[in-house]
Amino acid sequence: MFKRSSIHLILPAFMMLVLSACMGKPLNPEVKQKIKTTEVRLIIKQPEIYGAVVHNNNNAIGGIFGTVTAVASISAKEERVKRNEKAIKPVVKALKGYKVQSLAKQVYAAGLKRVEWMSPSTVKVVNRDLSTEERNEITRKSKADAVIFVDVDYRLNETFKSLEVNTRSQMYHEHARASGAEPDIIYRAYHTYKWDLPNNADGIYDHHKLGKKWSKNRAKVLKSKIREGLEEEVKFLVSELHKS
Repeated sequence: MFKRSSIHLILPAFMMLVLSACMGKPLNPEVKQKIKTTEVRLIIKQPEIYGAVVHNNNNAIGGIFGTVTAVASISAKEERVKRNEKAIKPVVKALKGYKVQSLAKQVYAAGLKRVEWMSPSTVKVVNRDLSTEERNEITRKSKADAVIFVDVDYRLNETFKSLEVNTRSQMYHEHARASGAEPDIIYRAYHTYKWDLPNNADGIYDHHKLGKKWSKNRAKVLKSKIREGLEEEVKFLVSELHKS
């Protein structure tokens, strides 16, 4: 049974911060005692921020559980794909040089040090998706007792009115290297940070105008909120691992 929770905080200047979590699989205390060292892999597939797209069936393209590059896919025929693709360009340009992958590595390395029982050894960033087989193989070859994979995704939502930072964390434990058995997924959790563009009641619904607003007036704020989103994500993960 998944545990779901959401926290809504009213902030100054009509900002809304939403934190939502889905606790998929808590850590077994007995297994936890066997872990003395942990390797960390951050999976950040996207090279830059993008705008989410929702089709008529209300299924989102892209994101942490889909293909990040789907927004630019030539197979997507909806006009909204082209609109978002064009509208996101000034935002991408405004964030040029802002190294989210390096930032995520720094934030997670510092945050996970607070979970003493994990004794995180190395934090590596992977810029592509990893299949289950690849994750199993990494775990089998790792010198650590466990490997935690954190899939990170950041984007503007389909209306361009919110920044979303999504993470999926999975901890693999190699329980039987000698026998060649498949590693166990001993912990799983999902979490989302969402920050709404201030003063959304200004009546702007055009994606191009919102894209320009993000880039011209909010680029500095957007950078700080991406960092805040990553910090909130690792804070959630640290809190849950402490509870285990």
